[in-house]
Amino acid sequence: MNLLLALVSASEYISGIQRHALDLAQGLALHSDIDSLHVVASPWQEELLRAYLPASPRLQIHFARIGMSPIERNVWYYTQLPRLAKTLRADVVHLAYPMPVRRSRDHATIVTLHDLYPIDSPQNFTWPHVLVNRAVLTQCLHAADAIGCVSHSTLDRLTQYNSRIAAGKARVIHNIVEPHDAAQPTPRSGHPFVLCIAQHRHNKNIPLALSVFHSLLYRNIVSPLTRFVLVGIQGPESTAIRAWINTLGLVDHVDFCAGISDAELNALYTSCECVLAPSLTEGFGLPVVEALQRGARVVCSDIPAFREMADGLCTFVRLSSHGKEDFINAAAAALKLPRPAPSIFPELSGETIAAKWVNLYQQVIAAKATRYLATRGADVVEKGTHLS
Repeated sequence: MNLLLALVSASEYISGIQRHALDLAQGLALHSDIDSLHVVASPWQEELLRAYLPASPRLQIHFARIGMSPIERNVWYYTQLPRLAKTLRADVVHLAYPMPVRRSRDHATIVTLHDLYPIDSPQNFTWPHVLVNRAVLTQCLHAADAIGCVSHSTLDRLTQYNSRIAAGKARVIHNIVEPHDAAQPTPRSGHPFVLCIAQHRHNKNIPLALSVFHSLLYRNIVSPLTRFVLVGIQGPESTAIRAWINTLGLVDHVDFCAGISDAELNALYTSCECVLAPSLTEGFGLPVVEALQRGARVVCSDIPAFREMADGLCTFVRLSSHGKEDFINAAAAALKLPRPAPSIFPELSGETIAAKWVNLYQQVIAAKATRYLATRGADVVEKGTHLS
């Protein structure tokens, strides 16, 4: 099977989508049913891919000739990606996230659905980009041959949005989540810190995390030297987040990080006092699972995606009118507990998840072939009728 995996996007730093695609590429490159794996990305992602993907005779990396414009990127997916697939004789084109899809007889198109943020969290996007993102999401879901949802909560939300699409071509295939550095991480030295892994987006609810930290600090629940480390690429909420930090008087207590290595991320998980994850909505909850793998205390909002992946392993807090105080109390209680033992998620291994994707590819290829033969047969019968 020849596979083309597309992760062309605007960001040069690692994020949930890039991590999904790169982890998947690693797993697929080892699968015996994959004859060749082509990964196509943006030029500014080259350093990331070269560092992340292993050398493999089955794996080839391509870089799209594309600029930073969202319009240019949408056009590339609709016009140039099918041409690249044809040139490479790909059996399957796998989109790492929803983008415009041009259907083809030559290959199957499969998309990973992480969430429905353009609908559920429109504040994540600037105006009028949110309208474009909604249109792209809708077009992609209709045009794709199959959809892999990263969680049952994402599939449930898709079912609410369009039950016909969900029932007809969607299934759950979780993200791969494996520790990337087998070596014992070097603990972060210096002051104690609370950790938050989140892009600067509305759904991440970072202001609440900062407010909780502020209260922990000024109620002397944590040391006055404790810092708040925010790891995540900038986004629409960056200005508001910095303004809120100023309002709370936390300028000297907050560290911003982005584009850090896996070893650095491991050190943060291993050394932090706790991880705060007060998201309003999520598709999967990668930082929560990663933190649990490294034995970190996790205090998170009680939302379906977090419950699905980490039920019984985190301190859950309901989002309500008393959410802030409940989070403060929950974090204070969690900080009194010893660090938990690292959690193991064998169902999220690269081998297991890659096998599920390959199974989906094979089913979709077979279904397309059956439909094609049925169409050809109908054409032959119709021509024969006319001749007679």
